[in-house]
Amino acid sequence: QADPDADSTLTRQRKMPGKDELLADAQKVTLGTNADLALTRVVIMYACAVEAAEKALLPAAYKALGEQFSWGPSQLASLSFAESISFSIALPLWGSLMRYYSASNLMVCGCLATSLSTFALACATRYEFQILLRLAAGAGSASLSPLGQAMLCD
Repeated sequence: QADPDADSTLTRQRKMPGKDELLADAQKVTLGTNADLALTRVVIMYACAVEAAEKALLPAAYKALGEQFSWGPSQLASLSFAESISFSIALPLWGSLMRYYSASNLMVCGCLATSLSTFALACATRYEFQILLRLAAGAGSASLSPLGQAMLCD
């Protein structure tokens, strides 16, 4: 007669998934389907393209801004400078926040900050508000490069 404890041990061993099965399940959870992964890549590439277009928009609109608001070249250049400085300061901050928050959540926050500040720029008529909103737009758009690359690498 067979030992009942030996049978239960064999049954438990058969039910335990192997290392390969666990890794495959983990990849399914983190990556999702191929369609989800492709959509994520398209959205990230689109966000980075919009960031590049937004950066090229201000210098292209110098003439119209100067005529509409009667701003000189130094005031127009300081708008670009403010956005570039806030971008440079915020870039490492977004990267370091990835230790504590997921890249996708941070990217959503950065996209929201960029889009809301860019939308508010259309309503701002005073130079001081333009500078503040350019600072916010630069800080928000700084999230797209490191977070997008990190998400593509994962």
